[in-house]
Amino acid sequence: MPVVAAVVLAAGCSQRISSCNKLLEEIDGKPVLHWVLDAVASSDVQHQVLVTGFQAEQVRHSIRHYSIHTVHNPSYRQGLSTSLRAGIRSLGNRIDAAIIVLADMPDVESEVLNRLIDLYLQTGEKKIIVPVFEGRKGNPVLWPRCFFSELCVIHGDRGGKQLLGTHQDQVRQLTVSRDTIHHDIDTVADLELRQRYPGPS
Repeated sequence: MPVVAAVVLAAGCSQRISSCNKLLEEIDGKPVLHWVLDAVASSDVQHQVLVTGFQAEQVRHSIRHYSIHTVHNPSYRQGLSTSLRAGIRSLGNRIDAAIIVLADMPDVESEVLNRLIDLYLQTGEKKIIVPVFEGRKGNPVLWPRCFFSELCVIHGDRGGKQLLGTHQDQVRQLTVSRDTIHHDIDTVADLELRQRYPGPS
């Protein structure tokens, strides 16, 4: 049976929320990051990695009760690609696919993670699995091992999105029923809105 890992990218500087680390801000009494980790923990992923960077010590302290492997990215200020690379390179040879999870998406659902895994297993093919709501791609995305080397040569503040265009014929879309795959927290306004209305739409 193929082994699927979740790589949670939690190293960013919260540049658009300069007064705090958005991942440690609370929504309904729980830090943003914990919402993400709880979804991952209750899913069918068999291995979990958290990539730290900005305020790494505070993040590690916050997650001390979680059973998740942490990897520090000392180059986090150079952009998202460095965290993606750190996470992918930390995976052992037994990992067959990785779901890249953004830590600023507190509405990520374990059901979506499980459906990504199910479709990957059902196809029996080395396809990239992307969730889609009303025709718009979102996150998280599942990447088979055959794409790991390409993910590791991306540079700058970019993730794997460019590879989706390069490998259009190897992308399988997973239609989901809710827009939670588009919910992230980039700004103070985003954070305040989610704190005011804790539940996903």
